[in-house]
Amino acid sequence: MLGLGTGIIKGGIKGIENFGIVTDNLVLNHSNYYAGPVGQISTGAAYFVEGNADYIQVADAAAFTDADGFSIAFWVNFVTLNGDTALVTKHADMGDLDNAGEFYIINDDGICEFVVVDHTNSASIGTKTGTVFTANQWHHVACTHDGGTAATGLLIYIDGVLQAHSANSTGSGFANINDTAQVLRLGAFADAGEPHDGYMCNAGFWSAVLTQDQIKSIMHKNYSGLDASEKTNLVSWWNLDSVIPNSTTLVYDNHHGGGDTLGSELIVNGTMEADANWAAYGSPPAEIQYQSQKYGGNNSWSFTVDAAHEGIYQNLTSSVVRHDTYLVSFFVYPEDNTIMNIEFNDATATITTAITGLTQDAWNHVIRFFTPANSGTGQVRFTSANATSGTWLIDDVSIKKINGNTGTLS
Repeated sequence: MLGLGTGIIKGGIKGIENFGIVTDNLVLNHSNYYAGPVGQISTGAAYFVEGNADYIQVADAAAFTDADGFSIAFWVNFVTLNGDTALVTKHADMGDLDNAGEFYIINDDGICEFVVVDHTNSASIGTKTGTVFTANQWHHVACTHDGGTAATGLLIYIDGVLQAHSANSTGSGFANINDTAQVLRLGAFADAGEPHDGYMCNAGFWSAVLTQDQIKSIMHKNYSGLDASEKTNLVSWWNLDSVIPNSTTLVYDNHHGGGDTLGSELIVNGTMEADANWAAYGSPPAEIQYQSQKYGGNNSWSFTVDAAHEGIYQNLTSSVVRHDTYLVSFFVYPEDNTIMNIEFNDATATITTAITGLTQDAWNHVIRFFTPANSGTGQVRFTSANATSGTWLIDDVSIKKINGNTGTLS
């Protein structure tokens, strides 16, 4: 699983000078390094271990299915080049390349292939390079699609240089990209197949065709270095050099802030200022008391449970979206050692997280993240994980979507 690394290997990779690499599973490693003569600008990179089937998954977004044309750019470094390895995909698997997807960019033994798919007509158009990738060396990749039906409308730039077109199309009757609701993945197909073995950083997606001059400018920048024109039509950008604070597996979309740019509040009366909106959950019902005991000047709620899976709940004010990421924040005052669960429901499935390590008879600030597997009317519950009675005070509950297209390290 890709996570924030802790172990440093000194000396680096052959061909890359004087830096330490963090290598525990798929990681975001933090080092300044030079890859000359073409070098990426980054304070870190995601490290994908092929044997772990590592990848970064980003929720399906309408802007990622752009039939009018789009561009994708990123830096990549290969530990090994053997066989087919996925770089950026919005596609189910390599076993059915003309279906169940929209586009993919892969490495094929040092060759770069870029293909867009018409799922309805089981057809694709694409282009491929000659051998352009070398193991243990950084390369910048930029792929553009003009929105047309000809394979010649797909271009690949390697290290800022436009590559000769070589058709890589299959089927017939390609008309347009179809929205198949596949997730976007860095480092693998949606079935985790053909995993990348190496590094990746500074990945961007634009809903427009970049020019060669733009690509040459963008390739030497991280997000903070982009000018206003380079952010025009930019949908998402992932530096891949850090995770969202208070998480270990969430990569924020730099184009939408550092993980703290949040959407609207999804619950009512999270400050517990009124005796309304929250209800008992479980059987027998939890005892709920709205009381004047305060945290931070707000009233708090006290609830007592007699068995496991009892507590309080509230329906969210709007539906959640599959694979988006939501932040849940609250304060809790446990009066005993009963373990609390947070249950986050998307109307189809429930994600349950046990909150352990709370300090008894004190206020604890808890932050958790949830990524629903399905879209639908949501619900949040605070329940007991123990088959014994227990009492908590709870206050300042907040549930908001993290804006942008957050990635999940897997």
